[in-house]
This record gives sequence, structure tokens and C-alpha cells, in this order.
Amino acid sequence: MGNHLVVVDGDRATCSSYLQSQHVRRTAEGGPNFIVAGRYEDRLIRTSNGWRIEFRRLSVWWTEGNARVTRG
Repeated sequence: MGNHLVVVDGDRATCSSYLQSQHVRRTAEGGPNFIVAGRYEDRLIRTSNGWRIEFRRLSVWWTEGNARVTRG
């Protein structure tokens, strides 16, 4: 994750961040690697215990490899 953009408005905030995630399972049928790239869009709220994610949306931009790596 990187390039976080945070906008704070009192006890609420929005945040977007880019991601590239590599998943590896050497024993997966069809190949051991799966890569996902995209962006998280979050809504946050400040509580007495600190900031918490209230809502998160993942927008997947592209994938490469064997999606079965993430199963099981």
C-alpha cells in the first residue's frame, strides 16, 4: 500500500490508497502466484479508542496469475 490521501473533517475522514498484493502458495494447482493491484477507498471515524475504519471499498484494477492461490 502507498500514496495515501487522507482528508480529515472533524471526527470523520476519507482515505484512498493504492495497493499491489502478491499471494504465493507453492502447492496451488495452476501455479504458485497471484497478484492484485487496485485502490482502497475508506471512510474513517474517530472514537474514544482512536481512528477506526467504518467502511472500505476495494477497486481491483488488474490481476495476474492463478486466483486459486487465494482459496483454501
